[in-house]
Amino acid sequence: MSANRQDYLLMKHKQASNWWRRRGGSSGRLPVLLGVLTYKVDVNAKDGEGRSPLWNAVERGHKAVVRRLLKMEEVDANSEDDMGQTPLFSAISHGQEAIVQLLIANNKVDINASDRMKRSSLSHAARNGKDAIVKLLLSKGCNDKAADRRGRTPLSWAAANGHDAIVKRLIMADPLCLNSRDNHGLTALSWAASNNRENVVQLLLATEGINVDPQDKSSRTPLLWAASTAEAMRDFKVLYSGDRDVNLWGIMQDLEIIVKLLLENGANVNAKDDCGRTPLSYTAERGYEAIVKLLLDSGADFDTEDCVGGTPLSYTAYQGRTPLSYAAEKGQEVIVKLLLENGADANTKDNNGQTPAQWATKNRHEAIVELLRRQGKTARKRRQWQREGQ
Repeated sequence: MSANRQDYLLMKHKQASNWWRRRGGSSGRLPVLLGVLTYKVDVNAKDGEGRSPLWNAVERGHKAVVRRLLKMEEVDANSEDDMGQTPLFSAISHGQEAIVQLLIANNKVDINASDRMKRSSLSHAARNGKDAIVKLLLSKGCNDKAADRRGRTPLSWAAANGHDAIVKRLIMADPLCLNSRDNHGLTALSWAASNNRENVVQLLLATEGINVDPQDKSSRTPLLWAASTAEAMRDFKVLYSGDRDVNLWGIMQDLEIIVKLLLENGANVNAKDDCGRTPLSYTAERGYEAIVKLLLDSGADFDTEDCVGGTPLSYTAYQGRTPLSYAAEKGQEVIVKLLLENGADANTKDNNGQTPAQWATKNRHEAIVELLRRQGKTARKRRQWQREGQ
């Protein structure tokens, strides 16, 4: 063979290799791909993100190319990208059900592969709400108990993201996973409650054997998680109260339903976390009246002390201010009435010696000032009568 011919072939091989590395499975034109393969390129060559031609073909949904590559003995069907994810993960992420079927039908593909976070393919599908793919993976014997670095299982991910159909499917596949915990002690119910997933909470509470009050490593129960989520939503409302289209009313309605469902199913209304705070403590602090009323009607104890010596009605995070004090400052007349009706002391002072009435005065909430003064006078008269009667 002449030198010119050799140089030409080397050049063509180099061009083919470069094209393959850059575009490989990205091209959906099978004839082009077959032509390039005649130059004996590295079929597992990776691009700048660590993705092989098979990975890219899967991502783009090129079924014919995927089928052809899988037939090649030298193709690594489990080639990982820079995130440790295999082509199967790519198919799951993009909802490529037909390609998932192609992959899991191939004996070379590891259906229990995990990424850098040790998150399995089934967890990936459950997290992304790919019910049909979850069904496929389970039918092939995929490990439904596989936990990632945080101890989270497919059920945990499905519950946290509100995928009730997948939650139901996973529980049917393995009823024992219902109350399984992650590394922080959270169950599927805890995750659903903390993420405002009313549909999943309802489904889990209707499932035989559910633990309604599992405490995590912070001693929080699902009810405590729901209550603290309500508190966070109030912060969110303050932060995004401008022109943004945020359906906070719908969010808070869902939280109220979750709290009600948990209470109806026997959740401990006075459960404490590791700071001694109760559901009432969290919700009263921010003044979400509907949930506060719900908790009070269910027998919430507002005199129980937390770990810093405060109570739900005298929470001393850093200023010694009570929820009544905050409600008075913010003009929340309904919550002020609720707290007073349930025994809140209108004459308590914070660390700066300020009473709820003084906070209301500063912010010109005249109706609340009058309400607190009347209540304060009534309380003083009651104490005077008690002294005279002794």
